[in-house]
Amino acid sequence: SWAASGGYRGQNGDLQSRLSALCRQRGRQSCQEEALAACLRLEPEHAPALMAVGEALAGQGALSEAIAHYRRAYAADPGHVNNLSNYGLFLSEIKCDFQRAE
Repeated sequence: SWAASGGYRGQNGDLQSRLSALCRQRGRQSCQEEALAACLRLEPEHAPALMAVGEALAGQGALSEAIAHYRRAYAADPGHVNNLSNYGLFLSEIKCDFQRAE
């Protein structure tokens, strides 16, 4: 799409991350993927986008890739409460690694 491709001035990672959330809410998976990819092109260590990609990958069963994105999101912003919470839930529910989740 025009917005996800960077077709206007003032574009930043936060804007693309918000667009991806809107697309997800509306059930438009390809739009969400495009916006997340655009966000990460602009800001490769954008923690919320990395977390969203991790969640999408986990939902598709791509656990190794999901873990890599969760870890990058955590490294990019270790104090972000949502990152910590989501990664902990992923470890406890998907991987059943309760010790690391604590």
